[in-house]
Amino acid sequence: MTSSFPCPVRENVPLAPYTTFGMGGATPLLVEPRNVDELVGAVRRLREDGVRFRLLGGGANVLIDDRGVEDAVVLTNGISFVRREGEGIEVLRLGAGVSIPWFVQHVRGMKLTGAECLVGIPGTMGGATVMNAGGRHGWLSSIATRVRALTADGEDEEIEVDEETFGYRTSVFGDDRIVLETVVRLAKGNKKTSDETIRTYLKEKSAAQPLTEKSAGCVFKNAANDDVERSAGKLLDRAGVKGWSEGGVAVSEKHANFIVNRGGATMADVVKLVQRMRDAVEEVCGERLGTEVKQWVRGE
Repeated sequence: MTSSFPCPVRENVPLAPYTTFGMGGATPLLVEPRNVDELVGAVRRLREDGVRFRLLGGGANVLIDDRGVEDAVVLTNGISFVRREGEGIEVLRLGAGVSIPWFVQHVRGMKLTGAECLVGIPGTMGGATVMNAGGRHGWLSSIATRVRALTADGEDEEIEVDEETFGYRTSVFGDDRIVLETVVRLAKGNKKTSDETIRTYLKEKSAAQPLTEKSAGCVFKNAANDDVERSAGKLLDRAGVKGWSEGGVAVSEKHANFIVNRGGATMADVVKLVQRMRDAVEEVCGERLGTEVKQWVRGE
């Protein structure tokens, strides 16, 4: 199978180095397309052969089973390009593998503004589109105008997006509609002003989040997106979970909605700690938090 594949593939590859959590076992087949055509060809080939697969971009927001997964994994970070659309410079077409931190700095150098809402967010444009990445300063949905995706039927489609396309930490895209490219509209700005905004946002996040430690990002979704006092972080603070630990992981002392890998952590450690945190919030606050981090469990 591998000899006739439309792009490079490797067998029995550990996935921990490809995640921000630094955890996870191996995949039997790591598929590494280098452009959109190879990504489309690889996905179609896997589907034709009846091979189950998962997509992995920047490796944020995912917790992978220590035993590994039985599915092939398609790595999308090779789909990394930025092209101007039309005659102006404000509309950009981005490959699914474009790094979000790199993108924020790149458009700042182009003297464009609008991407500052993504400051401090890890991962790639494909994953950011699927989950509508963002936070208190704005969301990807505020700058996205079109998305090119591969449907479950193998159709290559491009659609205009609007407020109905995206929600809080969600969108109409995912495994059945694989993001290939995202088109964003920015505005002409001032580099000095953008630099100041980026520094301010990074300072805020660095003070409040463990940006330099191994984590998968926020563990839980907010109970109510428009109510600061019911944010997951606030509820977890009230439940007193900061500093709690289980095996090789611990709840960050900076932000209660982050679990960090202290070394030698396992998926079981994370699952146990997540359950304790959720139970504590339910007992103290009466809220049942839903998880934001995606779990890749072997056999599921």
